[in-house]
Amino acid sequence: MAKEVALDVLPLEEAVGLLQSRTGSRDAAGAKLLAEALGNLPLALDHAAAYCKRTQTTLAHYAEKASNLIGAAPRGAGYPRSVAATFDLAIAEAVTQCQAAEALMAYLAHCAPERIPMTLVEGGIDDEAERMEALAALSEVSLLKHDPFEDGSPAVTVHRLVQAVARAGSEANGSAQDAVGRLIARLVATYPEDGSNPSWPLCVKAHATSAGAAWP
Repeated sequence: MAKEVALDVLPLEEAVGLLQSRTGSRDAAGAKLLAEALGNLPLALDHAAAYCKRTQTTLAHYAEKASNLIGAAPRGAGYPRSVAATFDLAIAEAVTQCQAAEALMAYLAHCAPERIPMTLVEGGIDDEAERMEALAALSEVSLLKHDPFEDGSPAVTVHRLVQAVARAGSEANGSAQDAVGRLIARLVATYPEDGSNPSWPLCVKAHATSAGAAWP
C-alpha cells in the first residue's frame, strides 16, 4: 500500500547544534557524545533534549545512560536501537512523575497514532485525576502531544516510534495483554451490541484511531 522512505540523519555539527539550542547547554563536547550515541537521529535527539531540559540532566550524563540502554534495546525491531533507548528513558521519567503513565503509554501504544480521541483515552486509566496526571507526565517529556480534531474535540497524538518502543516494553513486562483488553473493552462500549443508537461521529473517530493499531 505504501513505500517506506528512509530519512537521512543530521550532520554531526547540526545534531550538536540542535541539542544545544533545545537544552540551552554550552557543553559542545557532551552534545557531541550524545549525538554520536543516538546516531544523529533527529527524533531521538529532540526527545533526548526534552528529557535533559526537563530533568536538568547534563548531555554527557544522558549520553552515558543512553549508551548503556542501547545495548539492552530489543534487536530486530523496526526502529533504531538508539531511539528505543531514548524513549525508554523518557517513559521512565514520566513514570517517576506518575506511576500510571506506564500503563497509559502501553494502552496508547496499541491505538493508531494520530488523534486518539479523549473518549478512547479514558479507557486506559479509570480514575480521571490519575489519567490526567499521567497524560501531563507523558506530555512533559514529549511522548505525546495534544492534537484536537477540527471540531475542537480533545485528542492526543503519539509518534509511531514511541508506540513501537512502548509496545515492546509492555510485551516484555507482561502488561500488553491488559492494555489490549482495556482498549477492546472501550471499543465495545463505543459500538454497543444491543441495538441502541450510538454516537456515529464518535464511532468514526474511534474506528479511525483503532483501525491502524499494531496488535501484538
